[in-house]
Amino acid sequence: MCSHPDLLLDSYSRYLVNALRTDFDMPGTPIRLTMRGQGDKNPFKGRRDKNAGALKKHITKGLPKAKKT
Repeated sequence: MCSHPDLLLDSYSRYLVNALRTDFDMPGTPIRLTMRGQGDKNPFKGRRDKNAGALKKHITKGLPKAKKT
């Protein structure tokens, strides 16, 4: 499953198929990939908005403050 199957490029699908053929030593074997969306099955859906600024205090902690001019 992937988040946005409609945005998946054909070149990336070919890359995945070729990697599977190489890793499992199956040259010439036909492989079909079916990408489907997660829909409402994603348990983390909606968490990003709620907790988007959680690390902000850690990122700005070590930076020098900007001087006002």
